Amino acid sequence: MSGGSVTFQNLTKRYGATDALVDFDLEIGAGEFVTFLGPSGSGKTTALNILAGFTHATSGEVLVSGKSVLSLPPERRNVGMVFQSYSLFPHLSVFDNIAFPLKLRKVPKAEITSKVERYLDMIQLADYGGRMPKELSGGQRQRVAFARAVVFEPPVLLMDEPLGALDLKLRQTMQLEIKQYHQQIGCTVIFVTHDQGEALALSDRIAVMGKGQIV
Repeated sequence: MSGGSVTFQNLTKRYGATDALVDFDLEIGAGEFVTFLGPSGSGKTTALNILAGFTHATSGEVLVSGKSVLSLPPERRNVGMVFQSYSLFPHLSVFDNIAFPLKLRKVPKAEITSKVERYLDMIQLADYGGRMPKELSGGQRQRVAFARAVVFEPPVLLMDEPLGALDLKLRQTMQLEIKQYHQQIGCTVIFVTHDQGEALALSDRIAVMGKGQIV
């Protein structure tokens, strides 16, 4: 897997009279780990959601590896996403949760099995494929969510406060794991947090956000 570059150009998002993002400009190099750091309402999650395709921009442009993605539906942007709430499918096993993006892309069955097993191994849950999400701890669920986001080898991985629901000790453990995973898989990571320590521990660069801009 290799990372893709990401470029935000004059990105603006308005909700009525409120500016969530204002002329947001940033270039992120392939394979970089960049964190958007700032309080609630600073625009960091809005920028992430526009890149993912969950929110429409009012104006501006977003490029991945030099190509505009704004006209593409989310599933065709080839971007992985990890949420704070895990967002695992409760009715699917761990194996089937991780396999879901591959099935969506019509990957052959044998390849799905080998890829899911490889990623289960990477997140140290090799024997957990048959379990249901409710049988896992918070940290284990977050690992499964991470594996599901990267199993189809996206060039860009977005992480929106992925450790916010975990206790301090588990957060610190997961920080180390995320850093290791990033080194192993080499994709570009954009990470959102309001935790300064987390940003400093993980990032190559930090964009400090406030009032819809980099401050």
